[in-house]
Amino acid sequence: MTRINGTKLAIAGFTCKKGKVSAQEVDLSAHQGQVVRVYLDDNLRLVINPQHDCYWQLAEMLVPYASIDEINGERVTLPLDLTNIDITLFNLPN
Repeated sequence: MTRINGTKLAIAGFTCKKGKVSAQEVDLSAHQGQVVRVYLDDNLRLVINPQHDCYWQLAEMLVPYASIDEINGERVTLPLDLTNIDITLFNLPN
């Protein structure tokens, strides 16, 4: 159902009590160093850390900061690496 695609969390399409949810991706790069909660809203769209009521929380994870390294004496920000993050998934209601 979920997978990491670069800096995005990808969720496969599925059907729930509210209807058919299309496959979607949410970019996590703007949320470095934060606990991110991904919800399904009442319009069957994915939202991150919403400020409004939603239908269901789908996932939760701590997004790390991008690494900073020194290459040839210069500080370089490496791409955000999400390959080893722990994602807690929440089942939809029956």
